[in-house]
Amino acid sequence: MIKLPYITPDLYISENLAIVASSSRLLDSSYGDMIDSFDEVVRFNRAPTTNFEEFVGSKTTIRVANNHVFGNVPHEGWESNYQPADFIREQRNTNILHLGVREFWHEKEKHVHESCSAFLVNYNYIDSMIPHLGSRPSGGFCFLAICVEAGIVPNIFGYGIDEESYGHYFDPNSVSSHKFLYEREVIKMWVNDNKVIFYP
Repeated sequence: MIKLPYITPDLYISENLAIVASSSRLLDSSYGDMIDSFDEVVRFNRAPTTNFEEFVGSKTTIRVANNHVFGNVPHEGWESNYQPADFIREQRNTNILHLGVREFWHEKEKHVHESCSAFLVNYNYIDSMIPHLGSRPSGGFCFLAICVEAGIVPNIFGYGIDEESYGHYFDPNSVSSHKFLYEREVIKMWVNDNKVIFYP
């Protein structure tokens, strides 16, 4: 088990790790069983598994959530059957990693079920990436960067590093303010340096 930096309280995870992002390219491959075979499976925000098990698996040990998702706030302007406001509150037996300002952290017992454990990423670490990326990093990039810094070589799915567009496997019309093109270039460098194992 390896301790991840920048996280409170201490979070130790297995190096046998799959990180599942949300690219629509996931629907092109049946990675579900492979993903579920890892000791740790990380997913982001409200990305669903129900109805997509063949492609993304069903196992989740860590759920990384941004501020409004952690606080179970409805996603205004994004109409999707897969974005229920109380998604985090409905999770069970999962480590919930809060990636954002502390607006809802002091009420974590209200937002996270008692069967789950809540963790907080140091926001100064997130802010330190902004000069390099030109914007606040996506949750998928931020967690991946933490793993790389910890010396873990994660297996990543659904990062879409060869795409120019943006879309989720559960909503191809989704939009984002993140600088994904630059993030993808950094991830390509990590893949070439054998710091990350990429599944297209």
